[in-house]
Amino acid sequence: MPDSQPQPAYDLETDRRTSSEILEQARWLFEQHEGRNDSAQKAAATVLTATGSLVALVTKALPSAPRWWQIVLMGLVAASGLITVILCVLVLRPRDRENGLPSIGGLRKFAKTHDEQQRVPLPPSQFAVDMLNAKNLEAKSPLDHAAEDAKTRMCWLSRAYVGLAITFFWIMVLTVLVAVVK
Repeated sequence: MPDSQPQPAYDLETDRRTSSEILEQARWLFEQHEGRNDSAQKAAATVLTATGSLVALVTKALPSAPRWWQIVLMGLVAASGLITVILCVLVLRPRDRENGLPSIGGLRKFAKTHDEQQRVPLPPSQFAVDMLNAKNLEAKSPLDHAAEDAKTRMCWLSRAYVGLAITFFWIMVLTVLVAVVK
């Protein structure tokens, strides 16, 4: 039995506005996750620099002939500093990009072309769908990849902050004991 309802006429302008909104939301989400990645990497570089500086400077506090407890405390400083450095390297490691996932620059260029209503190589709604959906049933979407990567980097960064605090604690203990016990 045929459908008695007439099909509405296809409105290209409505489709363009809708796809533009979807694309803008996808771009915004992607940029948020990319921004979190950038922030985590900048903070990790700072923590890495601070840890290296602290560990290098603490050796100046040791006397020329350190006692056994000073050597043990210096070992604790070095171990916690090394763990902090490893955690920072995990934050700074390059991301694995799956083939076909857009770069943030490519996404911005496509959105700008679409906003200027220039001819684009594929329908904007398809590009937005590609950002929000995975390439196959077992895969994650590009936004999922970006969100997961940002979450992982922030988790490693939080642990690096704890490592830096522990390193600083052992440095303070060592410094105070060297100053008090002569």
